[in-house]
Amino acid sequence: MSVSRILQFIRGRRHLPATPSEPAVFDESACVQSAFRHDLVPSYRAIAYATVTETVFDKASMTYKGAVYDSAGALVFHSLRPASPLYTYRPDIPISRSVEPTADPLQLEEAIYGGHFFYSWGHFLIETLSSAAVTNELPKVPVVFSPWEITAQNEWTNGYERHVAPILNAAGWGKRRIIVTAKPVLAKSLYVPQRLTSFGTASPSIHPAISSVYQRIRSAFEQDRRDETVLVMRSEDHRRWHPSERAVYETLANKGVQAILPQSMTAEAQVMAISRAKTLIGFTGSVLHNSVFMGRETQVIEIGDQPEKSVADRIQSELCGICGQDLVFVPGFRVTPRSANDISSSIIELARS
Repeated sequence: MSVSRILQFIRGRRHLPATPSEPAVFDESACVQSAFRHDLVPSYRAIAYATVTETVFDKASMTYKGAVYDSAGALVFHSLRPASPLYTYRPDIPISRSVEPTADPLQLEEAIYGGHFFYSWGHFLIETLSSAAVTNELPKVPVVFSPWEITAQNEWTNGYERHVAPILNAAGWGKRRIIVTAKPVLAKSLYVPQRLTSFGTASPSIHPAISSVYQRIRSAFEQDRRDETVLVMRSEDHRRWHPSERAVYETLANKGVQAILPQSMTAEAQVMAISRAKTLIGFTGSVLHNSVFMGRETQVIEIGDQPEKSVADRIQSELCGICGQDLVFVPGFRVTPRSANDISSSIIELARS
């Protein structure tokens, strides 16, 4: 898709110095402290005669239900989304349930519980894929995901069934059967990997073991060239759209930066395009999380999209840290929004350095 076509697409959808951000440093031999419930450890539990209860979303109360319980009805904490969401559903999950017959369940002899299937690409990258970190330790049996609610429509959500197989295959699930269902599931033997990302209210955490998942995907789709400067764009209906954002895209594209709109691309195409980047540029958020598909010793330039933010996004910082990438933050505001020329000048100078 040409730059002009991409810019037309996003239109229809509606001088501070650049400051480097220190990459996160992890001890890979230790667990990562989580702000929610328990520590993050690459591990799994094997549960005999397990029940995955029906996934239910209630917009009125802003709650969701659905988790794994053992044969005695006790909650399996590994099955929870280790997070305390600010902008989405709060869990309403009891620590035990009555052991009664489950109506109309999907019955499996042996299966793996992969956690929540997120239709938002950013959450899919960071949360859904994290359970694949221990695939080499698990049997070749079906993988069951509980679906998260679809809150937006784009190439990924509309065609997720086309995208799921190659990405999850490359992530480590291989040719295992993938099942995304809100129905209750009964399994005589259920393996429950711990998810490795916590969106705690104060301190988001990502375990470095997830980098092995990104490496597998990158190896499956990466391109030979790794010398491009790539700009990842958002559509104009983004809830944090910057007043100068479209002009920044046009300015950088006119200077020869390769501009892509990930939400209009297949998952494989996104990985291929990002894997060619030596420098990745984008505004704060999930579109920039595609940096996980770049190689090590590459550069990520994050443009701030909120007046109160003067440092890089914590999740982006942790992702760059575990992937061995240099992260630099360019403020998007100086009390008032910075102009496109001002922001672009800072970015071009950094990309050349």
